[in-house]
Amino acid sequence: MPIHTLFYRFWPGLVGAGVALAFIAVVLVVPNLGGGACMESYPMHCPVVELVGSGLAATGIGLMVCVLVIFFASASKRSSVRISGAVVGFAALVIVMIVGANLSLVHTVEVRYY
Repeated sequence: MPIHTLFYRFWPGLVGAGVALAFIAVVLVVPNLGGGACMESYPMHCPVVELVGSGLAATGIGLMVCVLVIFFASASKRSSVRISGAVVGFAALVIVMIVGANLSLVHTVEVRYY
């Protein structure tokens, strides 16, 4: 198969893989951005965002499964299977990203005494 035919056939899987990688990159960067401004009181209450490793691992596995579903659906010879597999795969990808954001990031409040 020529390369342009492979790209034409598997572009949904490539897009799904790109979306999954971008999501993981954003989840890894969010805790470094800070949780927000501290409340002016004594003691100060400062919101903090922390990363949970087990939630991130479960999210990564779920994203890989969704991308594999999209790739396998794209490899089918029937167009109805390709279309429905891509739609189901992307819907599952969105659901895994929403649930994964809740599993991977924990919003807490840090109490600071100054």
